Amino acid sequence: SYKRAVPFLTTVQRASRPFVHNDKVYVGFADGQIAAFSLEEGVILWERRLSTGAKFVDVDSSPILFRDNIIAGSVNGELAVIHPETGAILRRLDYKVSRNPVVHKGKLVVSTIFGDVILLDKNLQEIVRAKIGEGPMSSIISWKGGLVASSVTQEIVLLNDEDLSIRSEFFL
Repeated sequence: SYKRAVPFLTTVQRASRPFVHNDKVYVGFADGQIAAFSLEEGVILWERRLSTGAKFVDVDSSPILFRDNIIAGSVNGELAVIHPETGAILRRLDYKVSRNPVVHKGKLVVSTIFGDVILLDKNLQEIVRAKIGEGPMSSIISWKGGLVASSVTQEIVLLNDEDLSIRSEFFL
């Protein structure tokens, strides 16, 4: 159990899904912070502010592991590459996300609040970007050799995982 003060910032009071790696638990909070806890002792090891904005700072993008670093972000901040032991922010990527990126075939797939899906190489360099919808992307998953992405504006698309071209689409 971990108690945290309710922030005075504009927030939707969301928190990311916890992520466990090497006896540590990583979780993002509604106040724009991400923290690491010792799984064995339950003590906080470090915390860092991810969000750079003043409104909707929630870290609701669940942390993931990519090339030995933690990747997490906030709707109102950049996607961050974080050292898992120290919490140092190694790099910020100019992508605003509301959901966690996906590791797919050794690459990172990022979906943005602007309706884009972006494929990044192992060095986090952009390979290709596809505009899927007019609103925020709500999820992206690996499925049947491709990627399935959905948006809050009712698009669901099956994407080619090499060039992000649309193989099939469905509108709710």
